Amino acid sequence: AHEHADFAHTLIAKMVRGWVPISVGAVMMAHNDALKMFPVEGVPVMAVRGSEDDFGGESGAHLARFAGASVEVLDGDQGCYLSHVEDFVETLLVFANNAVTGATARSVPHPSTVVGPSSSVSLNKPLKASPHAYDFEVTVGTVTALGETHIHDRKGEEAYYHCGPNYGRLPKDISMHDNRQEVLLLHGAKFTKEDWKSSGILQDLCKKGGDHLSVTALDLTHSALAEQLLDTFRGLYHEGVISGEPLVIVTPSASGKAVVNAAEIDLAKQDQQQSFLRKMVQGWVCIACSRVGDVSEDTLKLFPQYSIPVMAMHGTNDSTTNKDKMIRLQTLANAAKEEIEGGHACYLDSPEKFVDIIINFMQSTTAGAEGTNDG
Repeated sequence: AHEHADFAHTLIAKMVRGWVPISVGAVMMAHNDALKMFPVEGVPVMAVRGSEDDFGGESGAHLARFAGASVEVLDGDQGCYLSHVEDFVETLLVFANNAVTGATARSVPHPSTVVGPSSSVSLNKPLKASPHAYDFEVTVGTVTALGETHIHDRKGEEAYYHCGPNYGRLPKDISMHDNRQEVLLLHGAKFTKEDWKSSGILQDLCKKGGDHLSVTALDLTHSALAEQLLDTFRGLYHEGVISGEPLVIVTPSASGKAVVNAAEIDLAKQDQQQSFLRKMVQGWVCIACSRVGDVSEDTLKLFPQYSIPVMAMHGTNDSTTNKDKMIRLQTLANAAKEEIEGGHACYLDSPEKFVDIIINFMQSTTAGAEGTNDG
């Protein structure tokens, strides 16, 4: 694949609809770009290992990180597929069926699922990538928040859900980036990332948003300030989950503090090259954010000055105080205003309406937008 610019004729596209590596040690020596070729080409991977196979666990985790692999653990060692045939066959059939029904259309006939035990596969070249990478399924992960020195400056871990393209794993020069859409969902004081999933909002955004929309629901504490948000942003980029370009950030209630604080810091520094907002925020959806009522007018006026579109949202049954704060944001930040049925957590009370509003906002925000990778 490394030697062919025409991705429709790569070996992977010709032969592989799904890959089941079983304790394949070679993946630990493979170039990361080689492993990233599988999600890029839309090829699902299921890493199988034995419960007593520690090295298989290490290679499985490596495949999960770079190839987007699911990991299945069977009783036994490296020969677990031989010692527990019935369990292995059942697992393989489910995977093969999903690989077939969810396969990306290709220009070559009927590639097959490849099962490879132990040392049967070797990949060691850096690979270019094609514009095919999408998954409606929600994946779960943990990201390490990173300081400016990246991997040498770890600052804690945050759990997240993700669905859609992993833009950080795609080369910048492919056409998929031209229509890139990324949204980051934070949560209020009484909620977690689980509420985005249990409400169906996360899944509906991915299904209705098209194959260019990447959605990440993050368990960042609602009290986080701009620096902690930026550290986690860097971590998501380092893991390949996001592109590292500015994205749309949705902040219900207290979580809006991080974005408001970013504007406060930018206003104080007056340094656009080191701007927190320019690094992270392509658009902002503020849902009854309490902090909006406590900051200066100049802080909120910074968003239109930076050409950052803002949406102010509240529920029909929310308090008059919260509604007034959204009117203030509308006035000072030129925010679009949306009122939907529900209380303070109106997005959970009217999830379908909320999804439609966010998708429309994403499309208007990202149309023709260009970001800079300052992460």
